[in-house]
Amino acid sequence: MRHKGLIRLSSDVLPVTVVGDLHGQLVDLRKIIDRCGDPSQNTYIFLGDYVDRGTQGLELAILLFCYQMRYPDRVFLLRGNHEDLNTTSTYGFYDECMQKYGKQGEWPGWSLSCRGISFSFDESVVEHFCQKHGIDLIVRAHQITGEMVRGGHRMFAGGRLVTIFSAPNYQNMMNDGCVLRVKKNVSIRQSMRFAP
Repeated sequence: MRHKGLIRLSSDVLPVTVVGDLHGQLVDLRKIIDRCGDPSQNTYIFLGDYVDRGTQGLELAILLFCYQMRYPDRVFLLRGNHEDLNTTSTYGFYDECMQKYGKQGEWPGWSLSCRGISFSFDESVVEHFCQKHGIDLIVRAHQITGEMVRGGHRMFAGGRLVTIFSAPNYQNMMNDGCVLRVKKNVSIRQSMRFAP
């Protein structure tokens, strides 16, 4: 039974292997599992500090997450002091992730948003997504740009994506609000503007 940070195990899961700091040493985790038994048949409690300092923290963490998802009654992951944004930013895990997956241009059409909390995408991403999923139109919200002040909406990617903003005069911007009404054939029939 699990309750927040407390793990209660019954005696029928014994023996239990308790594993301390691993710090990205994936080879050593494999040795522990080889010696102590596969998680499908053995119970493990990992006490945290999976990443930082070692060279394979990402792979180690992913393997442990997979074990926990596959064997939720046998693999328990506790959080150590290195499972924290500030610590991982200082002691190497952030740099490891950036080195392995953070290269600009690695994902064509995607870039880090100027807001720093999300990603931006170009028209090629919209086109690929629509083709892959057999859809004609993506309607989204939650963003207002200068060109949306008049009309409350913005078309993108040749009309395959439309962004709407429905609150007129949002934070005294004197912008229009907009809603869309979509008919059965998925074409935009009416855009209603709400002036401030």
